Amino acid sequence: MKTIGLLAAFGPVAGAHFYTRLLQLVDAQSDADYPAIVLLSRPDIPDRIDFLLHDGPSPVPWFIEMTQQLNALHVDVIAIASATSHAFLPDVEKVSHAPAVNLLAAVGAEVARQRARRIGLLGTSASVRLHLYEPHLPQGSTVTSPPEAVQTELDRIIYAFKRGESTAKLAIELLALIDQPWAAGIETWVLGCTELHLVAAEFQATHRAIDSVDCLARAVLEAADIPMLP
Repeated sequence: MKTIGLLAAFGPVAGAHFYTRLLQLVDAQSDADYPAIVLLSRPDIPDRIDFLLHDGPSPVPWFIEMTQQLNALHVDVIAIASATSHAFLPDVEKVSHAPAVNLLAAVGAEVARQRARRIGLLGTSASVRLHLYEPHLPQGSTVTSPPEAVQTELDRIIYAFKRGESTAKLAIELLALIDQPWAAGIETWVLGCTELHLVAAEFQATHRAIDSVDCLARAVLEAADIPMLP
């Protein structure tokens, strides 16, 4: 069984929920069946979206320092519990001694497994504008992203999750965003921001959706050779 290293401060609440989901998926009969996990949370890291879209301070030194800390702890597999932060995955891979599991690729694999074609992508404005997901989606997929006004509202909801606002209220607001003409024809939704995992159950109760947190958690457990539940 391999040791897992998690970079998980993007934001901290989403990182904690990812850690919880990782454990929920382990096929464990006792404490000893769970993997060794090192979770690093550095909430002081500069805002990734501010850097990617608005020339804010670079978070790269933080990613490098955190990865070097995981190196010192001899982890066998690493993962970044944030879709937007995968814009910095090449920086992490340059210094990591362990292979990194790619959330974007894990989502793409699940899209292919489900043979989803008309996809609605819900993520941060940075993920959408930089087209982080598209290179990992199977050929033949068509991706619809929210129009600018809707994306602005989606970003507001994502940051509300980070502030710890009511998930019940935010779930209603999120579902209202996709109950609009721009979403006509979408067959499968990708919850492409890890904060959206907090309302995945409510969303999936009425819509076919792929949860990026679930995809990453399963890919990490597979890479770490850890038996998981179906």
